[in-house]
Amino acid sequence: MTIALKITASLTLGPFASLSSAQVRFDVIAGLGDAGFGSSACAVTPDGRIVVGHTDVPGCPFCVGVPFKWTEETGVTILDPNLRGVVAYAASSDAAYVVGISPSPHDGIPPCDTAYRWSSDGTMWFEKYTEAFGISDDGNVIAGGINFPSRWTPDTGWTDLGRMPDTSNFGGVARAVSSDGAVIVGSAYSDVPQPSFRAFRWTAETGMQPLADLLPPAHSDTATAISRDGRVIVGYATLPPSRSRAVRWTESGAHFLGEFPGYPYGTRAAAVSADGSVIVGTYGEGASTLALLWDERRGPRDLRTELINEYGVDLANFRLRGATGISVDGRVIVGFGNQPGQPYRAWRVSLGWDCAPDTNHDGRLDSADFFAFLTRFFSLTIDFNADGLTDSQDLFDYLAAYFAGC
Repeated sequence: MTIALKITASLTLGPFASLSSAQVRFDVIAGLGDAGFGSSACAVTPDGRIVVGHTDVPGCPFCVGVPFKWTEETGVTILDPNLRGVVAYAASSDAAYVVGISPSPHDGIPPCDTAYRWSSDGTMWFEKYTEAFGISDDGNVIAGGINFPSRWTPDTGWTDLGRMPDTSNFGGVARAVSSDGAVIVGSAYSDVPQPSFRAFRWTAETGMQPLADLLPPAHSDTATAISRDGRVIVGYATLPPSRSRAVRWTESGAHFLGEFPGYPYGTRAAAVSADGSVIVGTYGEGASTLALLWDERRGPRDLRTELINEYGVDLANFRLRGATGISVDGRVIVGFGNQPGQPYRAWRVSLGWDCAPDTNHDGRLDSADFFAFLTRFFSLTIDFNADGLTDSQDLFDYLAAYFAGC
């Protein structure tokens, strides 16, 4: 029987528990226990309210990787204190279902890659020799697999999604599913144009189809997330010399997310907003990764720098190591980070309303925003139209947006 353990008052979060600047709120979700692992956020519900991840727990130095849910009102809720050594990857729209991977033994299953699906009604299932990475809004379609991309439903169980066109061998994994469960994306082995793993899009009508080719050609590519309607897919490609670059696939083709200053390679997209206009992920390599933010207007940039410079959030020496989930409107982002020499901590940032001319981010559009814009304009610290310059066109574009209102 599943037991939920709510832990709120016992948390010791330090100075970074909750930082806010006007309409912006930044929360650190601390590790609960003694294992030194800390915590990591892996997903957020579409409305941005519920964060899903995994943590260690108090009084158990070996309890690393216990799945949790978090809200502002309840704090951390342990899904099941007996479910240990797991990674929580995705949740249904109301977080009534959570899926992930457990390498630990359960109910006589030996240690191996084991998919799990936790339900708020107290039921849970495990499926050995497979993995679960994505879930539909209603929790009835799961994307995963281990030797080949697979789909799970209550009626069919796990079923193979098939092969790539003109390919006899199989291999790969399904990574994400659209909100209605109709579209699944991931990576699968392909013989075309040369043997490698390629990003795919699957529907019941089309079967498994490779996504558009990139220029320059990639050694391999992987789809990691999908917009709610299945029309925008994100992921990354591996290019010589074995460096990754974040990719966005749309009906018009495949597009790299642009050059990141100082990091032309080593970028990966992890999550996308409902309409595909905002993407988050990581950049950098190894243990030095940092959180990446991309949108259509301004391109790729460092999320921590954005919060400090654009929103006035004082993060001190807390580093955002990766962004893993995003709400439907692109205004709530979750991920993991740490202070130097400290364990990882899950975090969630809410950016308030989306209004470009609200320069001071106080949730209102008024004369204070105009004067704040002028201050930054004359100090050459704002590029409103994101064309790489601070010039008169920024002023004209700002005035047009300001008088159009939000």
